[in-house]
Amino acid sequence: MRTTRDWRAYTFLLDSWAGFTKIMTPEQIYENFAPRLIKQLAANAMLPVKRAILKTLISYVYKCKYINQRQDLMNQIVKGLSRGKKFGQRLMFVELCHLVLEKFSKRFFKEHCFTPALLLINDPIPIVRIKSSGLLPRLKTQLKMPSDRPMLQQLEACSRRCLMSERDKDVLYYIQQAVMELDNGDVKLDSEPDIDDKKREEEQNKFLVKEDRFQDVKIRPSLPDISSLDLTNKRSRKSSLAS
Repeated sequence: MRTTRDWRAYTFLLDSWAGFTKIMTPEQIYENFAPRLIKQLAANAMLPVKRAILKTLISYVYKCKYINQRQDLMNQIVKGLSRGKKFGQRLMFVELCHLVLEKFSKRFFKEHCFTPALLLINDPIPIVRIKSSGLLPRLKTQLKMPSDRPMLQQLEACSRRCLMSERDKDVLYYIQQAVMELDNGDVKLDSEPDIDDKKREEEQNKFLVKEDRFQDVKIRPSLPDISSLDLTNKRSRKSSLAS
């Protein structure tokens, strides 16, 4: 099936692989099936196939029974897409972010996707910058004050500097729209109850085995000092090479 041109059949097959969590052990999925899908995700596959692979991988992450496997699998997916050499891989990271936002808790998203999503706004490819700019307002919705104040400051600094440094008119338009929405968005307080987020966190953790279920994994995202980054550096290098 890897070399077939019938992408519809391949997509159907990949969708069925998501059901392996019901009949396979976590070790079998983690050691045998997930690595194959990650390799396929990096290959030059058609977009519907990539989306099917990504959804299946996320279902594996969601239903992992061990925290260490969940963390490692998610880290591999995020790193492979957000740092991918092909711009199509980096576009898939944007889709990954949307999937995680819909299915996982805010803490999980901040832990794995917040910083890579923020850095992607400086991608050398215009379409990637356009797609990633659409994430900016949603990044803000994942934050709470005052515990996430450093992340909010990074988000605001990054968006403002991109607004000032962007030279592509089309990209600039989308960044301007994102910044306007960002400015109008509110941030919840730590003291405010978030019933929906609490429910998502309980749902994602119910698959963990008993000894891992209540383990508090306190991994905070590594926040580079984005305010000191030269946001035009990548694009300027690309322009110099083209000339």
